[in-house]
Amino acid sequence: MAQNAAVAAVRFVALDLVGDALAFPVWWYTAGFVKFLGWLGMQARAQWHAIGLGVWLKNLFVPMFGQSDIWGRIISFFMRLGQIIGRGIWYLATLALIVLAAVLWVAFPPALVALLVFQFAALAASPR
Repeated sequence: MAQNAAVAAVRFVALDLVGDALAFPVWWYTAGFVKFLGWLGMQARAQWHAIGLGVWLKNLFVPMFGQSDIWGRIISFFMRLGQIIGRGIWYLATLALIVLAAVLWVAFPPALVALLVFQFAALAASPR
């Protein structure tokens, strides 16, 4: 009886591992990818808020330090414009990294399989 339970447990674990191995690529490109894209979107929104680009854009034409004369407005405009350009470049660089992460997510499994096949082919072709 104990042997049958042990055999059943081993069979269950083996089938579970095989099932997980077969289901993994489907999950990676469907639910896993959607979840990863959601996380990347959350990172992009967090970076937008951390940089504060929306606040800088909203206040582009508001004079700094209450200086409402013409020179205060001109200096405020160009200072904020410089900040917006710098922060915009930083945000675009962040978005480029986020897009790169999504591309790497898609490309990783085929690249891994190709590298494994290459290694096993080289191993099989090596002289003994």
